[in-house]
Amino acid sequence: MPIYSAEMEIFVMYKLPKGRILRRKNDFQKIHRFGKSYANRYLVLYVFTATGLEDKVGFAAGKKLGNAVTRNRVKRLMRECYRLNQQKIDKKYTLLLVGRKAATTEKKNVIEKIPLENYVMGVLSGEMPTTFPMEALKAQAVAARTYVLRKIEYAKNQEYDVVDTVTNQVYYSNGELKERWKTEYNEKINLIQKAVLE
Repeated sequence: MPIYSAEMEIFVMYKLPKGRILRRKNDFQKIHRFGKSYANRYLVLYVFTATGLEDKVGFAAGKKLGNAVTRNRVKRLMRECYRLNQQKIDKKYTLLLVGRKAATTEKKNVIEKIPLENYVMGVLSGEMPTTFPMEALKAQAVAARTYVLRKIEYAKNQEYDVVDTVTNQVYYSNGELKERWKTEYNEKINLIQKAVLE
């Protein structure tokens, strides 16, 4: 296990819950055929409403864009674009994002470097309510920190250390916490900081 330092940073790959992502070919075809489309040089966005498909999103990158590595990179970019803006989208809509050629040369890192203690605060916020006793919050912070240090050791040969879902530990960024907690943000983040840093 790496030696702990408060100045350590980790690399986090953000993901979307599997239940939110469209998988069936029929769904893609339906949205492509009947959805309203909007386009720019990087992608075509199809917007659709249908019972059973609410709050879902699909990502497509055709073979014209290049090989599998290029197409997967374009889909990762579109997923990150959606993830950063999902709070602004009405849950009644289903979206399909289709990559265009210009997206293959777009430079954007979908892996974020985060100070270790900020990561632990984001995990604690995602995994335990702030109404729990302070000692329980502190114990959970220790568990989260220990887990990620172990993951750093195992991920030495990977591009990133952890993902932000239950695959590793649920992690919420500061922006996501402000959106979730709204007027309670200051009170709750102070409790989280106390649990992590004391």
